[in-house]
Amino acid sequence: MIDEIKKLDLKSSLTYYGLNLNFHDKAKCILPQHREKTASVKIYKDRWVCFGCGKSGDIVDFVKEYFGLDFQGACKKICEDFGIGGIKLTYEDKKRIKNERRKRHEEEERRKQREEKYWETYAIFAEYDKIAERFRPKRGEEINDAWIMANNYREMYWDKILGWSE
Repeated sequence: MIDEIKKLDLKSSLTYYGLNLNFHDKAKCILPQHREKTASVKIYKDRWVCFGCGKSGDIVDFVKEYFGLDFQGACKKICEDFGIGGIKLTYEDKKRIKNERRKRHEEEERRKQREEKYWETYAIFAEYDKIAERFRPKRGEEINDAWIMANNYREMYWDKILGWSE
C-alpha cells in the first residue's frame, strides 16, 4: 500500500488537498499552523518543502500535518481519497469528502476576502493620514478646526469602512 501511495503524482495530490501551485511549482503554505501572504512552498519531484515554516516531506507527511493525523491515519486517508488498495468509497464518503473540500475552499476564500479588506482599509487610512497631515498645526500654532475634523472623520468612519456597522 505504501508503494502505491509513493507512486502518486505529488503535484496533483497536493492540488487535490487545496494547494494552489503557480507556474514555478510554488504555492502558499496551507498548513494550519502557518499562514502567509507569499508563496514559500516548493514542490519537487517527490518532496515538498516550506521555506517559511521549515516543514517538508512527501504526500504522507503533508496529510499528517494538514489533517493532524498519525502515519497510519494519513495513509488511510490518502487511500480513501485516491481509491488505493481496493477501498471502494460509498456515496456518503464521496459526499463527505466533497463537503470537506468545499469547506476548505470557502474558508480560503473568506481568508482572502479578509486580507483584501485589510489592505483596502490600510490604503484608505493612508489617504486619510495624508489629508490630516496637511491640516496638522505647525509648532507653536493652535489646534485648528480642520485638524480636528480630519482626525474625527477618520475615526468616525473606522467601523463603516471595515463593514462592522450598517
